[in-house]
Amino acid sequence: MITQLSVFLENESGRILSLTESLKDAGVDILSLNVADTKDFGIVRLIVRDIEKATDALKIAGFAAKMSELLGVRVADRPGGLFEVLSILNAAGENVEYVYSYVQRQSEHAVIFLKVSDPKTAIAALAKQGIGVLDQENV
Repeated sequence: MITQLSVFLENESGRILSLTESLKDAGVDILSLNVADTKDFGIVRLIVRDIEKATDALKIAGFAAKMSELLGVRVADRPGGLFEVLSILNAAGENVEYVYSYVQRQSEHAVIFLKVSDPKTAIAALAKQGIGVLDQENV
């Protein structure tokens, strides 16, 4: 399982810059970042190498961060790679709430992060098809 940080930000100029500066100053490596925005606020979802260090840095900088668990799955970086994983989860009755990803250029794989309704069921369904779930250390 992967721990994700979600940070709610006012939709104002410089807020994402400020957030990333606080992580840079703390020496936190951002592995993946996703921003969902509305007119008034945004939700920044982050996967970082060091959760404790990131949480402390964000708190000191005045940001409220919420932790949640996601599945991290390595998929083939080719057409249909994501579809195969989603098909397995759908067949297991899993609801995928959201997905984001990043591609590892040094390999033939991409990593997808999935928020699912029941992680235990999802992990079992993926394992049955030979797909392992990543943790924070091996993203």
